[in-house]
Amino acid sequence: MAGRGAGGFILGVSVWLWFTVLFANFASHAEGAARRRPTRCARPGANVFAKKLEDPASAWILAVPASTLRKGDFVVVAAGDVSPATPR
Repeated sequence: MAGRGAGGFILGVSVWLWFTVLFANFASHAEGAARRRPTRCARPGANVFAKKLEDPASAWILAVPASTLRKGDFVVVAAGDVSPATPR
């Protein structure tokens, strides 16, 4: 009776692989739903404003349209803000 424990091992591996397939399927559906959901930045003509640091030494902050930002500008982004550097 050398192979008595093999059935339990095979059953365990089979259950593990089925759970992997099941969760991969759920992840695929969630990713597709996220791609279909529009984001605030993806809308054309969305008014996104940035909190631009006018001078990092003096900490003056100005609200400017994100389209006016240039390379080298410093911005402040707080939790819940829309990032002004979102690729378009």
